[in-house]
Amino acid sequence: MSHNAMKTMKGIQRSFKLKDDKIEEPDTYLGAGLSKMTTANGTVCWSMSSEAYCKAAVKNVEQKLSEDGKRLPSMCDTPMKLAYRSELDHTAEHKAEGVQYYQELVGVLRWAVELGRVEILYENTTMSTHLAMPRI
Repeated sequence: MSHNAMKTMKGIQRSFKLKDDKIEEPDTYLGAGLSKMTTANGTVCWSMSSEAYCKAAVKNVEQKLSEDGKRLPSMCDTPMKLAYRSELDHTAEHKAEGVQYYQELVGVLRWAVELGRVEILYENTTMSTHLAMPRI
């Protein structure tokens, strides 16, 4: 961040090769969409959007489920079943590969929360408590 970012970028360009040898404003950062906006009082600022990140995350999950012959439900009122109580879950524990995938999914959800999807914070926190021994 700088009031004169072009000067800094030109200095970097002298020492390193830039992609397509061009300098431009960013449009993504760690999966989040970036854009400039003007506030009601006329201040120009940057904004972040989780839309592209979440769409890519859902697409990846759908692809993985498809490989396993499964799919996401078409209609959900909430991210988790309202009556679900993790402490009462007695289904089988995941094998090593399933544990790793579960941990990856929780990480994806954590980043979605960081990008602004706070409505899934409770569900993500609940799932995070089972990272060491998730159940099917």
